[in-house]
Amino acid sequence: MGREHKDIYIFISDDAGKYYRAVQSSDGSYSITKNSRPYPIECNPSNLLDSEMEFGTNPKYFSLNRSISYPLDFIKDGAAILRHLYYNGKGVEQKAYITVIEWNGSIYELSYKGRFDFSEKKEQPKSAVFSVPTVDDSAWGILSENDDTVYSIECNETNPAAIPVLFDGIKLKNKYTFQTVQSPISHLSTLNILSVPLVLVNEDGDSYNVVTKNQNYFEFNTPAEILQSDSWFLTSPYAIPNLKIEGSYKFSWSSTTGIGGTLEIFIATNKGKTYRLFSTANPTRVPLVPGKIYTIPIDITFDLLPNEQVYLYFVMTNGSNFTVNTITTNIAVSTETEAEDVIAYGIRSIDLLKQIVAKATNNRYTVSSEFLSQNNKDVLFSGDSLRGVPNAKIYTSFYDFFKTFDSLYFVAMKDTNGSISLEKATEVYRTDSTIIDLGEIIDVSLSPAKEYMFNEFMTGSPRQDFRRPSGRLEFNSVNTFSLPVINSKKKYDNVSRYRLGCY
Repeated sequence: MGREHKDIYIFISDDAGKYYRAVQSSDGSYSITKNSRPYPIECNPSNLLDSEMEFGTNPKYFSLNRSISYPLDFIKDGAAILRHLYYNGKGVEQKAYITVIEWNGSIYELSYKGRFDFSEKKEQPKSAVFSVPTVDDSAWGILSENDDTVYSIECNETNPAAIPVLFDGIKLKNKYTFQTVQSPISHLSTLNILSVPLVLVNEDGDSYNVVTKNQNYFEFNTPAEILQSDSWFLTSPYAIPNLKIEGSYKFSWSSTTGIGGTLEIFIATNKGKTYRLFSTANPTRVPLVPGKIYTIPIDITFDLLPNEQVYLYFVMTNGSNFTVNTITTNIAVSTETEAEDVIAYGIRSIDLLKQIVAKATNNRYTVSSEFLSQNNKDVLFSGDSLRGVPNAKIYTSFYDFFKTFDSLYFVAMKDTNGSISLEKATEVYRTDSTIIDLGEIIDVSLSPAKEYMFNEFMTGSPRQDFRRPSGRLEFNSVNTFSLPVINSKKKYDNVSRYRLGCY
């Protein structure tokens, strides 16, 4: 080659970035020094050429990686440095790193970066060999080992990367179900204005500033008195257009004398709206029959004004004694409300990715993505940040982030000389792109990538079953497609790990 240099150089360093050098004295002992200037060991491991560099595919991230398959047998100065680190450091917990650069025909380039696993070290005293395996300590190596670890990322104004996003108020649908209470209500020869007992039993949806409560039984002297009382069952500080009340009120009638007085049933508000549901008074006189069950249909729609309260009550008059026996039925109130505009803090996808990688690698490495930088409209939020909760955080792992954006855009991880990037898979694997430099190789063997073969394909985002109208408006759902593949009976999960809906 016309060079007086080795094809491969190996460097040993610590976690402070200092490179070690061992100089042998005349008595055979070694003097160990360290410096920030890279200095290679003089004697490469004796089995370096036998410890083949392995190239593999990471099926989760559509990436290629490399590894050294066997423990390296360090001799002379390399063995002296490792003994010094092991016995004068933290033993099996000592952090030390190997960097391998290799001549590619024109320049030296990074071939491998790993961490020594001293827990598996072996020594041969007679030959002074120090054998130790390595694990991939590149950015990609660390990240792939910790890809399922969940990290908390600040999603509030304390994070410089967080941005305020204005959310328009969304329309919320809700349906409140009240039940009448099965109990007798008696008229005792005097005027009775009675609030009908109602119990809120279900809420199916979401609403904004709608206030509901149980309506209790009370007696009043006049209708005006009840409409000024606290015996209402629904109100709101804001206007609600097209408030709908539907269902039925059911009762039977009895009297000790067999003579019926006047019974009227109303839904009314404290702002002048009155809806008569039933009356035995003129001009709509309905004769009451003892023991007969009466079912009164309710179907009312009106615009609720701000602070308008809704009541259900009886008016019972005339001199006879009689009893209304309420039978349990449902009365539903449907609302459509719109939340106010809010500002929520979110994080752009590229910024969240960088912060995840920084946490996973203890700030040793970063990540780049030309694709995410150019397509920076995707902003991620947590439930707390959308609700305006102080100190909101996003809890996520690298795998969840990757899986989400892979489901949306088909992306792949790329490791180039120890630097990692996330790009479109079609860009990483385009025909004129060098995925990884294999160097000079012989006896190449190619085999099908069976881990990518499947006959069913799942896509979408996590299904949310809120069992409420507002929730059913979102599009979080999973779809499964069957493919005309015969020799593979696997299902490929391409479902986003993040929710994609606005609800």
